Amino acid sequence: MNANYIRLFFQLLLFISVAHASTYKIDDAKFIISTPKGWQAAEGFFGSNVKFMGKVQNNLRPVIALDATDLDRKHLDKDKLVDGQIDYRKGRIKWLEKNNGTLVEFYPYSIVNWKHIKNIHAIGYKYTIRKTEYKEINYFFECKNKIFTISTLITKEQERNQIKEFKGLLDSIQCH
Repeated sequence: MNANYIRLFFQLLLFISVAHASTYKIDDAKFIISTPKGWQAAEGFFGSNVKFMGKVQNNLRPVIALDATDLDRKHLDKDKLVDGQIDYRKGRIKWLEKNNGTLVEFYPYSIVNWKHIKNIHAIGYKYTIRKTEYKEINYFFECKNKIFTISTLITKEQERNQIKEFKGLLDSIQCH
């Protein structure tokens, strides 16, 4: 009996220290998301429906933004997205040139699955600006007959130190 109480105590302690789940209503969708310890969530911050910001490292934070879009289902057509990645890449290179950045790696269109959300359309790139390497990936998925996007931005150093929390937040997202 004592072993059960001890196990329950440690499970509760782990849950409290790892994350705290919150509910966010965006249009007709309700999202349940676990925010890692030390991270902040802000609704309506810089125009995003919800923005999650990680721990500060070298005056920067990893950021995950969840937003509703005006896109409809036809915008998630795999063939069109595969064809559109060339224009996406050209646009990113143009942005990098304007901001004195360098392309490190391009992540072509793919479909990924998280724990609670499946068939997520992803595209992104890794780049360097002012000696800092960034990874930016955009995800698109359907929930409640609406298309949502999740934009992520993380530096190489943050990825080394906060990847568990970063991926944990993405994996925790539930849409009802």
